[in-house]
Amino acid sequence: MPDIEKLIEKWKQNPTDVRYKTVKLFLEHFGYTLFNVKGSHFGFKKQEAKSINVIVHQKHVKKWYIKRLLKTLNILQ
Repeated sequence: MPDIEKLIEKWKQNPTDVRYKTVKLFLEHFGYTLFNVKGSHFGFKKQEAKSINVIVHQKHVKKWYIKRLLKTLNILQ
């Protein structure tokens, strides 16, 4: 996995074509764990933090979900 800071900057500039596997590793780096899977919906949670839902379409996560993920983690204002 690329350096986290580089990945964050890349996602801030152009969050398209992001693979689910990369998002999963990214969230695990921040202490989130996968707790619920229903079809294409993957739920991640962290103790005493808001849960994050990611919807996967053909092994990729859409741009809108990446932006929401960065906002939830207080990386993107």
